[in-house]
Amino acid sequence: MKPIVLYMRKLDDRLKWMPHQKTLYDAFVSRIEEEQLVEVKISKKTKEKTLPQLGYWYGFFLPAAVIAFKELGFDTLYEVKVPYFEDTPLDICVGGYPVTIQTSEDTVDLLFKTLFKMHKNLKKLPQKRKMTSEEMSELIDFSLGWAAENLGVFIETPKGKQ
Repeated sequence: MKPIVLYMRKLDDRLKWMPHQKTLYDAFVSRIEEEQLVEVKISKKTKEKTLPQLGYWYGFFLPAAVIAFKELGFDTLYEVKVPYFEDTPLDICVGGYPVTIQTSEDTVDLLFKTLFKMHKNLKKLPQKRKMTSEEMSELIDFSLGWAAENLGVFIETPKGKQ
């Protein structure tokens, strides 16, 4: 049986069902066999990243960062010199052929997520689709700071409430 996520709000020192949640709960419970073990997790709901945050990241920050990298001469990222292909910048070889990793919004996005992972000492690469608004703000702040400190590039900050 597929898990269910239900929402409650604390009112008067008690958790109260949000609209229609009790109905979903009752329907779910009716499908559980007698004496079957069920796992229940209770956690505080965190605020998900906002559309303005994602709009800033994809619509402004990444394009500006790509331009900055290219203006500084980084048309490719992740350059490694391999003796066999001495004149070819590459990160990987596929089937013996060098693959150049071009500077693009996707590769710059990956670069900043990798740097953020190292900075925060995370076990896995952060995934924006799972980030809270606070985590997304941290990624944006870190990336703006890294670009300024390491590249001397000052990308305009987001305007308004993010």
